[in-house]
Amino acid sequence: MVAVNQRENPALVNKFMKTHGLNFATPLDTDGRVAASYRVYGIPVTYLIDGNGQPIGMKSGPRDWAARDVIEAFRKLIGDGTGRSMAGSVGLEPSVPLPNVLRVKTAGIVVRAQQDAQSEAINKLESGEELIPLGKVSGAGEFWYMIKTKSGTIGWVRGAEVEEIRKVK
Repeated sequence: MVAVNQRENPALVNKFMKTHGLNFATPLDTDGRVAASYRVYGIPVTYLIDGNGQPIGMKSGPRDWAARDVIEAFRKLIGDGTGRSMAGSVGLEPSVPLPNVLRVKTAGIVVRAQQDAQSEAINKLESGEELIPLGKVSGAGEFWYMIKTKSGTIGWVRGAEVEEIRKVK
């Protein structure tokens, strides 16, 4: 679960998350580019994204995500009740805070438009370049970070191509 906050004040987002007991990632879409890329036309809006990072469903407006029908729908997506997983099922894992910074391991890493090695290349990175992590997704045995470069490019890089830097305050 990731809640992307569109053009919100970070202090207000943190207060909302604490008030409602929420502990999942909440990257900020400060310039509206993420909303534009997903064609968000109203908030809140929820996208169900498959294990390959592709949107497979969407719901505009508020929703009780703990309702019985919603939980049953997710159970069907994760497994079909026969003990075998559906193709492309999503691996559930505990929420872990994003690192403060990511550092590129080797020169020539490509920033992609989507979390897919075949998607459009939108930037190339230099070794040691620092990136701001905006989100993290996993699937198909690997994970990808949604990142923002110092030049302002927003896109996706493979987790194996960067190292996490957690700065102590």
